[in-house]
Amino acid sequence: MHSDIIKIQTNNHNQILQQISQHQDVILAFPLYVDSLPVTLLDFLKSWQKHPPRHQPVISCLVNCGFIVLHQMNVAVEMIQLFCKQKQLSFGSVLKIGSGEAILTTPFRGLVEKRLHALQKLLKIINIRLYK
Repeated sequence: MHSDIIKIQTNNHNQILQQISQHQDVILAFPLYVDSLPVTLLDFLKSWQKHPPRHQPVISCLVNCGFIVLHQMNVAVEMIQLFCKQKQLSFGSVLKIGSGEAILTTPFRGLVEKRLHALQKLLKIINIRLYK
C-alpha cells in the first residue's frame, strides 16, 4: 500500500490534487483552529472544489486540539463532511485527539499511537471491502 504525507501550503494545491488521483484514501490531518478548520486547509478545499482530481478518494480526517473535550472538534468534522457531501465524495473515518497529544511528547503518547494504528487498520479494511 503506497502512502504519501504532504503538507498543504499555499503554493502546492495543484501538485497535491494531482497526487490525490493516485490514492484510494486521503486523511486530512489538521489542528483545530477556533473550533474550525485552519485557513490553509480551507484554501486547499476551495482549490479542490475548482479543480477536482480525476479519481475521487475516500476522505477521512484526524483532528488534534488542545481541549480535553472532544465535542470541540465537531464543527470542524461537520465542515469536512459537508464538503464531501457537496462534492459527492465518500467520507470515511474520524480520529479526534484531545489535549494536544498529537504532538506525541506527552505521557499519553501510547494511547494516541494505538488510535493511529487502529485508524490505519480500519482504513485498510475499508479499502479491501470497497475496492476488491
